Amino acid sequence: FTKKDINNKEKMKLEREKLKEEFIIRCKAANNIEQAVSEEVFEELEKYVSYSFNKSHAIAYSILSYQSAWLLTYHQDEWITSFIDYCAVEKGRLTGKEDPKSVAIREAMKLGYKLGKPDINWSTLNYSVRKEGNEKLLIPSFMSLRGIGSSAAEEILTLRRNGEVYTDVFSLFMNKD
Repeated sequence: FTKKDINNKEKMKLEREKLKEEFIIRCKAANNIEQAVSEEVFEELEKYVSYSFNKSHAIAYSILSYQSAWLLTYHQDEWITSFIDYCAVEKGRLTGKEDPKSVAIREAMKLGYKLGKPDINWSTLNYSVRKEGNEKLLIPSFMSLRGIGSSAAEEILTLRRNGEVYTDVFSLFMNKD
């Protein structure tokens, strides 16, 4: 049932027909089930197999789903920013569908986050959450801005760690030291 060999469709079809015949014979022998009923059951199983997973995939997916739910429940800020960052990279994109980053941001907004603006004093290499009173602002990363590469972002972060505070455009371009 689960073999999906695209190169040998005819061979796979013959194997399924053989399997169906054997299934019907065994249903009759074991439980005296009529041929029409066992054919119907077989066809339902065949439909199910077209979208089912093998056990190892199902278990791995279940574990991942549980971990994601746990992180979303107990570490919501970290989970949502990681989700958005993942959707922003090539690996997280899907072809022919809505932009995953937009979907992730919309989900964050449903959870009560507001989308903030990039801020030279708050942005990092990834999305982050800045709390202002009861509001939780999603601050876009430097990497989400066109024209800012990782070297420039790293330099800004290093200067900020060393106490640099940017108050205007002049302070961005001129370091007092």
